[in-house]
Amino acid sequence: MFPRSFPKIILIDSKLLVYGSACLDETTFMQYRDFATANADLQILDELERLFQNDWTYSAEVGQPPPPFNPTARISGTDLMISPVNSADRLVRLYQKAKRTLDVYTELLGNLTLESELFAAVKRGVRVRLIAPAQVNGATPEIQQLQTDSLEALAAAGVHVHVSGPQESAQLPYMHARAAVVDDSIAYLGSVSLSPDSITFNREMGLISQHPLLVNGLEAQFQSDYLSRSKSYPDSED
Repeated sequence: MFPRSFPKIILIDSKLLVYGSACLDETTFMQYRDFATANADLQILDELERLFQNDWTYSAEVGQPPPPFNPTARISGTDLMISPVNSADRLVRLYQKAKRTLDVYTELLGNLTLESELFAAVKRGVRVRLIAPAQVNGATPEIQQLQTDSLEALAAAGVHVHVSGPQESAQLPYMHARAAVVDDSIAYLGSVSLSPDSITFNREMGLISQHPLLVNGLEAQFQSDYLSRSKSYPDSED
């Protein structure tokens, strides 16, 4: 057990990283929209090995209280996003790069810093599209209110907002993914969402990439989900 631990990472023999938003549970594979991909960059692998060892050290056996502090090993990679250390800065910088288009998946909303960057992108003429759940699975009333308030505010600000639900299936998945594509040329994929806790308290992980297969794959899936597996919010035509 590690306090506030939400990254989705598998490290294999110090040679391969599997990461994304996919959890090791049945809903991920049956009715959630999630992504995972692989990376073999040696610097990233080394940093995440040290991070895992750090978090293992500051964890506890199940049923025992974890240590009170959550230190983080030093992060040097410019494309590596680790919460609660640098995710806010990296996502803000990514969103600010958008000149033409910005497409964003997130399960959770409510982070005014990151949402302000979506608004700022709209103001400078960027087409901003967002896909998120209208109703957050397992949410408290407070979290659901944050979600509703953010969806309404972003739609009113000119973001093209689409939502999933209330039905969930492989054909109409719950939007659990955390990803973004900027100008069809650079992408973010990981576990960091646009919730307040995701960048301030939680341990989360993501990567920024310009690899064409990842960028093009995410953009193609976003386009498909936007047109066929989600609906405009509020209920109106874009």
